[in-house]
Amino acid sequence: MKIFFPLTSYYPSQIGGVSNTVFWHIEELEKNNINCSIVCTNIGIKNNEVSLNEFNKTKYGNIYYGKGGMFDLKILFKSFSQVKDNEVIHTNALFDPIGMLTFFFGKIFYPSKLYICSVRGAISDTALSYSPVKKKIALFIYRKLNKNVIFHATSDDEFKNISKVLKTDNKIYLPNYMKTATRIENINVKKKLVFLGRIHPIKRIENLIKAVRMSDNFVKNGFELDIIGTYEERHSWYFSKLKKLTFESNLEDKVNFLGHIQGKEKEIKIAESYALVLPSDSENFGNVVIESLNQGTPVIASNKTPWSILPEFEAGFFVGNSPSSLSITINDFLSISSEKYLNYRKNAIDLVDQKYDIKKNIFKWIKKYQQELN
Repeated sequence: MKIFFPLTSYYPSQIGGVSNTVFWHIEELEKNNINCSIVCTNIGIKNNEVSLNEFNKTKYGNIYYGKGGMFDLKILFKSFSQVKDNEVIHTNALFDPIGMLTFFFGKIFYPSKLYICSVRGAISDTALSYSPVKKKIALFIYRKLNKNVIFHATSDDEFKNISKVLKTDNKIYLPNYMKTATRIENINVKKKLVFLGRIHPIKRIENLIKAVRMSDNFVKNGFELDIIGTYEERHSWYFSKLKKLTFESNLEDKVNFLGHIQGKEKEIKIAESYALVLPSDSENFGNVVIESLNQGTPVIASNKTPWSILPEFEAGFFVGNSPSSLSITINDFLSISSEKYLNYRKNAIDLVDQKYDIKKNIFKWIKKYQQELN
């Protein structure tokens, strides 16, 4: 089987969760003798980290890193040329320019190919509120070309939304599976909460800052909040807003903006944190939740994310993302007994091992590809 993945960014780029999610996915497919090709930009790639403008055969696919942006014609033509030679075209993120334009090209000139589109949170009401005119045009084209296309959802809500927004019932539901990082052993948990992700308005980080200010247990018991992540230049105003809010709330010594952290340093930061908080208005999945649970760090997730399983496993909380709701949960969680807290950490690891390990679940994807091809 030969599968093509047109993407804007791909490992070792760390621009967005899709870069790593698709990397883990392809790496396991290659281990199972499925040939994967990728065309992407060099966005998020350091100088001399990879060879550009040529295919690189690796254990995680045959990759073309194009030097240029997401609308670079050379990269787009290289992506279009791959459609002919692959049985399956698997796009990721519905409005990703390279994936979207390759899909449109393929459906017009090679309509008999199998197309799988991983939606990746693109059709939630919140996500559609950004650049709405462009997205309405793209959705109109998707609806016209949705025959023999399988749309992939990673959450229950997204699975329902596909029928509503894309006007099709050709859909599958499989969660994100991840290659779990090495667990940090014998860690000393510090009085820290952590946010990990993009600095973007949809993440509602301001609600988290307000929430910790309202929590007596946070303020009086020496806790701090680490905010790990970077922002695109177009969202610099939002970062400035968060810094101003921190200053006005007298939290300069309690809220730390740490920028981008990766690798083992990131895993240590997660492992030593008391809890990770994800206050987003919308998440199609939230890879950071699995990263946190994998290190035994419980998660407080907004009920606008797909993480209702957390309280079921007693691995975290699923709550409203208003400052008051977050504050109540944080305040209560910071006061539980050591024994109960250690149980949360154990349950967090058990949840990852049972539900989200890609090595144990890649067969589900392979079976799906084969079924649809047949």
